[in-house]
Amino acid sequence: MSRSKQIKRAITNYLNSIKELKRLGIIKTNPSLGEIGEFLCLLVYPGLELAESPTNPCYDALFNGKKIQIKFTDSSLAGNFNVGDPNNYDELIFITGPNSCHRNPSEPDERKKLYLFYRYSSAEVIDKFKSGSNYSISKTKHFKLAERVWAL
Repeated sequence: MSRSKQIKRAITNYLNSIKELKRLGIIKTNPSLGEIGEFLCLLVYPGLELAESPTNPCYDALFNGKKIQIKFTDSSLAGNFNVGDPNNYDELIFITGPNSCHRNPSEPDERKKLYLFYRYSSAEVIDKFKSGSNYSISKTKHFKLAERVWAL
């Protein structure tokens, strides 16, 4: 089995396990999803480099000389999703999995089972995603379709 297929199978199994553990009431959050989102960006955006410190609070990666904040959700739970402070990064890559309620409802039907990669400049985040003293995204705040897609 190729490494690519092994990766896809492992991620699928992990996400299905998280879903089942939530259903059983064992966990309430999505552990390690940030790291999976960062890894998916490495696959989808050739040339993207993860920041040296995995716990950098300001940005997660560098891409074409820009600081990138990466956020990933596959949760069916509604609510706003915090995207950090756009004054600390140049672009946001927001990834939604097939189960996520945070997808743009205008996405075509053929994308329902795909991972969607939305890319926003920090200026767009400041302009469109301000929520009180934070910046957050929800399905009602999207104003463009996903830039890239990935099938698991």
